[in-house]
This record gives sequence, C-alpha cells and structure tokens, in this order.
Amino acid sequence: MQTAKIDYSLPAEVIVTLLPPMLTVRQAEGTGVASARMLRKMCAAGDIRATKVGSDWRIARDPFFRQFGLVDH
Repeated sequence: MQTAKIDYSLPAEVIVTLLPPMLTVRQAEGTGVASARMLRKMCAAGDIRATKVGSDWRIARDPFFRQFGLVDH
C-alpha cells in the first residue's frame, strides 16, 4: 500500500489533518523537526511518544505536533 505524498509546505494545521494518527519516522521527518536518525534516537530514549512496530517506530501525531510547537492546540 502506497501512501499519498504530503506537501509539507502547507500550514501545520492543514498537514496535521492529512496525516494518520500514528506517523512513520519518514512522515515525521518531513515536518523538518529532525532527521530520521535523530527521530529514531529520540523515540528510543523516550523523548517522543512513540511505539516500536517491528524494527521501526510509530510516532503519535498530535503530541508530536504539540511538542515541537507545530500547532497551537
């Protein structure tokens, strides 16, 4: 299954409505917060609310956007 491309130049309030509730590391990386490698390290350290799925991470979208100040709510 292929996911639709997200235009990360849109306002964060719009992007958050287009993304699924649990983000892949690559989707989170697209926000420009940090590189995929850094995001994985942050997930492993517990700095980001995330769940390990197999060998990858799923990052909770809403807390992620709030934590990094991408949305106000």
